[in-house]
Amino acid sequence: MDLVLEHAGRHFDLKSEEGRQEFDEYVNSLPTKEEQYEVNAMALAATDKLLRSLGFYCGLPLRELGEASQELYGYLVPRPFDTEPVAVVEEAKPRLINRWNFKNKQGERGTVSIYEGVDGKRFHRVAYRQLDWQFRFERTITSLLERDKSNPFQAELKAQEKLRTIISERQYACYIVSGAFVEYGKSGVAYLIRRGLPTIAFRFREKARADVLTVLCMKPMGGHRMSFAGVMVPTDEVITTVLLIKADEPELWKRANHLDIDDPISGL
Repeated sequence: MDLVLEHAGRHFDLKSEEGRQEFDEYVNSLPTKEEQYEVNAMALAATDKLLRSLGFYCGLPLRELGEASQELYGYLVPRPFDTEPVAVVEEAKPRLINRWNFKNKQGERGTVSIYEGVDGKRFHRVAYRQLDWQFRFERTITSLLERDKSNPFQAELKAQEKLRTIISERQYACYIVSGAFVEYGKSGVAYLIRRGLPTIAFRFREKARADVLTVLCMKPMGGHRMSFAGVMVPTDEVITTVLLIKADEPELWKRANHLDIDDPISGL
């Protein structure tokens, strides 16, 4: 199947490395950002149509950098294009029963996983994580890379315009200046909603003092592995959180993952 894009009388074969390089050079030569966004959007639409016809759901992030043989504008591109999908019979594997994070007395963090083997017997595995600062640094850098690849700048600006219509001017000013603002739920719980990071739920105990209840992490359409970045631009995630707090606060608690405040996954 072909993946040829036509624009202004020029044709680009996006299935070939040379064609994609020629297309990128052409896009960069366009005089305005608006034209560049428009032509790139055409490439995305054409790629999306082709991949859907092959049974690939487009727009989801790769699990690891360099996992696929080719990558085009954040989309997973199957190779070769013209082969029919081959049915793969997977071997029987242990079934994951439960998994939780822990921190031991030495301050080391890790994950305990409980599995049920093919023979019906259960067993566990313990995996230790990196040091907290290493963990935070890797997630921060990976988030920058993933957002640069799959979170369009114009989409983020549009989301910020939308957010401004559903929160107060003071909240919006705080968001632009500090990247966060506080929203109160009907339950009396206060939520520190942060751009690109999990939401901190807390209660004011007395003046200038507060008790942290939990950290709520919710990616409405999925997130990138080993990062804070989601498939949606950061402010679209903020909008989703705000709307749930306003309309159905218990649903937010039901849908979100609950994290410990001292766990670096919380973004602190």
